[in-house]
Amino acid sequence: GDWSIQNADGSKICKVTSHRQQEIGAMQIDVDPQCGKVFPVMDDVASWRLLEGWEIVLADATRKALIRFFTPDNAY
Repeated sequence: GDWSIQNADGSKICKVTSHRQQEIGAMQIDVDPQCGKVFPVMDDVASWRLLEGWEIVLADATRKALIRFFTPDNAY
């Protein structure tokens, strides 16, 4: 689905679309080309994974975790 990644005050926003189609060891993700200007690390994001405890990991093409999102209440 469509998601927005933003900083704490909401002044920087990046749009991504997560897909359920599997790639090697992860799921496909589309990252808005403008995201790298807002959050440079997003230029390297190539996939996403959902782990135990509802942790979402954005990874590069080698499956190295770049960003980890956690939720304190198992809800998004």
